[in-house]
Amino acid sequence: MVERTGGDASRHAEDERVLRSTRRRDRAVVRALLRAERALERLRSGHVLDALADGLQALEDRGDDMDHVVGPVRYVVGIALIEAGRPQEAVRRLRPGPDEPDRWSWRHSWVLTARAAAAEASGRPEEALRLLDDVERRMRAAGALNPAPLDWRERLSLLALGAGDTTRAAELAREQLGLARRWRASGALGSALRTSGLVTPGRAGTTLLRRAHDELAGSPRTLEWIRCGLDLAERLGAGDPDATRLATEALALAEARGARLQADRAHALLPAGEEHRVGTGRRNGGLTAAEREIARLAASGMTNPEIAGALHLTRRTVELHLTRAYRKLGICGRHELGEALGGAVTPARPPRAP
Repeated sequence: MVERTGGDASRHAEDERVLRSTRRRDRAVVRALLRAERALERLRSGHVLDALADGLQALEDRGDDMDHVVGPVRYVVGIALIEAGRPQEAVRRLRPGPDEPDRWSWRHSWVLTARAAAAEASGRPEEALRLLDDVERRMRAAGALNPAPLDWRERLSLLALGAGDTTRAAELAREQLGLARRWRASGALGSALRTSGLVTPGRAGTTLLRRAHDELAGSPRTLEWIRCGLDLAERLGAGDPDATRLATEALALAEARGARLQADRAHALLPAGEEHRVGTGRRNGGLTAAEREIARLAASGMTNPEIAGALHLTRRTVELHLTRAYRKLGICGRHELGEALGGAVTPARPPRAP
């Protein structure tokens, strides 16, 4: 399995050092900008709940002169919720509101793309297609050619394919691939090869998906790497040893990072026996590996800030994991975690004196 975590801890520590510095200086705008940038980076790397926590905090921290980053942050929040298996919450959070001052600008394409993804995830592909048609008009009018920042071509190409418009799907995929080669942005080529592979039938498409998977393995776009591995597994078909290997790799990483949507795809691709052996997220009340580890530490007596420090997470991320764990286990709070986890939880420290 490809190692995808190198450098995450050191980058996180540096991010936290800078954020602490901005708090001391009461620089809300700088804080929000840093969180917004980190939220997008974490989403692409597959750390879905971390990205969601940073995105929500960035929206809280932003100042009056930060309107230009609201769109990208709302995109992160929306896509993270979809990947976390919460599309209806994404729909609710992406509804038009007073925080959309740029709604007539091309920058609003970020929000529209996230809305399209939420509509598709909620079973409304026609609405998603209309939204992305609007995004295409805006982006072409603005001359925004770089395919790396926003994945609208990829999404529009695959929606066109689903609607039966194979010509448009292929044209968009070709354009995306040509621009990715021209701009040479990190990970963009892998994403473009993935799109081309999905719209190309037969062995040629399978070959492109293999190339995309190899290209993405060396990029920061871990979430796209997971998606591509599952696309390739689906193309190869059930029973193929490579398909089982790809789904197994994707499952382990998706569950560890809170990417519930991709974990569910992986589970569906694995044979029953292999799913039971590999899938931590279908045991323990459906907890992912990250949720179970945080729940175990909470049951041992650690506070949320202590857990966040120990695991190099934000406090908001810990809270999100715990909330999901409570819901999955059918309990009301951390006082019930020990029993829900089987009762064998080692205290993290001696009990506090009464």
